[in-house]
Amino acid sequence: MKHAMLAVALVAMPCEPTSQKCFGRLAVGQSPQQTPLPAEIFGCWVHSYEEDAGGIKVYRPAGYKFPPSRGRAGFEIKKGGDFLDQPIAPADGNESIPGTWKLDTAGKVIVTFRAAGRKNLEFRVVACDGKVLKVK
Repeated sequence: MKHAMLAVALVAMPCEPTSQKCFGRLAVGQSPQQTPLPAEIFGCWVHSYEEDAGGIKVYRPAGYKFPPSRGRAGFEIKKGGDFLDQPIAPADGNESIPGTWKLDTAGKVIVTFRAAGRKNLEFRVVACDGKVLKVK
């Protein structure tokens, strides 16, 4: 029962510190910006660690019906360059850590965080169709 309640809580987790929620779609109020990333990447993604294989991490939209889990990390990526990391917090909820992303010349997404001492994230998009995001 504890796991079922947690799964419900994760599906409803906000993607921003505001009351606005997004579930695998473009977040409301984003300004258009041309990027070489697939349009489907912009939105909220939750780690589907059961599907990871061969060094590739798999993410699903926040509204996806995941199997029960003790917790799931996720993130939101926005067209304007904002990024919100949502790692699992000590009490099994999710933290919200703001950052910014940019695409480097080699096609990698580089995420930097405002929090002092927080390491950058780097990943390359392998596939993204709005239903699944695969990164390496």
